[in-house]
Amino acid sequence: MLKKPILRGTMDQRNRLLTFLTFSHGLDHAFENLLPAVILLIASDFNVSLIQIGVLGSILYFAFGGTSIPAGYITDKIGETKMLLLFLCISAGGSFLVAFSPTNFTTLAIFFLVLGVGIGCYHTVSTTLLSKTHAEARGKALGIHGVGGSTGVAVAPILAAWLGKSYGWRSSYLFFAVFSSLMLVIFLRGKMFSDMEEKKTRTNPSLKEITPYLLSLPVILVFLVRATEGLFYRSSLFILPVYFKEILSVDIKQSGFLTSIVLGGGVLGQALGGILSDKIGSRRTLLIFFIIDALMILIIPRVGGTTLLAVATCFMFTLFGTQPAENSLVAELIPAHIRGVTYGIFFFSTFGLSAIAPPIVGLLVETHGIHSIFDYILMPALVGIVVLAMLNTIRIEKKH
Repeated sequence: MLKKPILRGTMDQRNRLLTFLTFSHGLDHAFENLLPAVILLIASDFNVSLIQIGVLGSILYFAFGGTSIPAGYITDKIGETKMLLLFLCISAGGSFLVAFSPTNFTTLAIFFLVLGVGIGCYHTVSTTLLSKTHAEARGKALGIHGVGGSTGVAVAPILAAWLGKSYGWRSSYLFFAVFSSLMLVIFLRGKMFSDMEEKKTRTNPSLKEITPYLLSLPVILVFLVRATEGLFYRSSLFILPVYFKEILSVDIKQSGFLTSIVLGGGVLGQALGGILSDKIGSRRTLLIFFIIDALMILIIPRVGGTTLLAVATCFMFTLFGTQPAENSLVAELIPAHIRGVTYGIFFFSTFGLSAIAPPIVGLLVETHGIHSIFDYILMPALVGIVVLAMLNTIRIEKKH
């Protein structure tokens, strides 16, 4: 049994690690959120419907979430450094493939699958690392890391829309493929992890050892919370640029700009979510933010103009604010030496299971109109509130 964190290091080393992972987190979520900003351009280029683009999104997002489980196990087995290397290499390669894909929808889908596998390698390794190296202020560190992810989410739509409209949708994937390649060079030259690793302290967790933790009631409830959040997270981010374009009567560039402004609320939400997790506890933070999420989902389809932008920004603030709280809560429930595979399962519940959302969203838009999306995503938000209310009544022994 492992009695101490695998990676510790000096304060300077941990700060450099946090900085690199924060930028990497932004890159990972930028890759994830390029597609919604250019779906209309891809649909026009390939002459396909929104439902078919939704299937393309499902392939990307299922690979993104599905890779989390094997990535978690492999992280516990081979170490964090090699997994980060895989993330940077495969994501860069997959994005290059998408950028230079022939005009064949099946080939494009395969290349999106590769990209999804690459970006799916990231979350498990980064969260596992930070939960160990920053145990004394875990919520704050995960919040800072989350700020990077939210920044990537916010930057992706405006960059993708501007590049896509000006130079074609492929240029956005080419841009981030080059950026990922530069991050790979920094990673290989920096050697920032070599002095932090404690040799011969890693153990390979067995299924027998992991199972009791995964089958405990608090862990099951957190799994349900993440699954419900994943549905309204994926649905809202997938449709937001198209929603603004239709409701506010703007073009693709303007829609990308407005989406980026609204998603910028998530940057502040991540920071506050991390701070609140350390101060009032992860479970209380989650319950508060989920209640606000549900209220914002209820209001969005009933307003327009600047009010719509303000409410949507508040929604993104609390939506992304839940993430450091959730990650911190998992660390409280699971011992350090099996967090890799556990985070993999939890990220799959958020990002993998929610892969069913894009084609559903496309179908709802084409059959019931774009406002129907928010009636659909309100249901999982309400279920999440009920589950969190139950979770807040359970006594939890922290594993640190």
